[in-house]
Amino acid sequence: MLSVGDQFDVSYAGNKKVTCVCLAGRKFARLMAVLQRLQDSSDSIEADLFDNGIPEALGICLGDTSKAEHMWENEITLRDAIEILTNAVGGHVLSDDQIKK
Repeated sequence: MLSVGDQFDVSYAGNKKVTCVCLAGRKFARLMAVLQRLQDSSDSIEADLFDNGIPEALGICLGDTSKAEHMWENEITLRDAIEILTNAVGGHVLSDDQIKK
């Protein structure tokens, strides 16, 4: 079981990995709020969510805002970002042993 501050790897885009940080209550709630906004956006994503919400959520997950902003601007797509955020939430719920089963 993960504890707050523990690091764990999250896979995205097939075989790529990024290290995320296990979050405490408020940060986890903020992450979930961004994911809910993404889910509610259906076909069009609000500019604020695209420009600020997703990079903020990535920064929360990675524990490094500057790395998250660099990834968002240069390395990953919207689909990758959503996959990272979703898998990071799953990492909080399931341990590595449970995921492998």
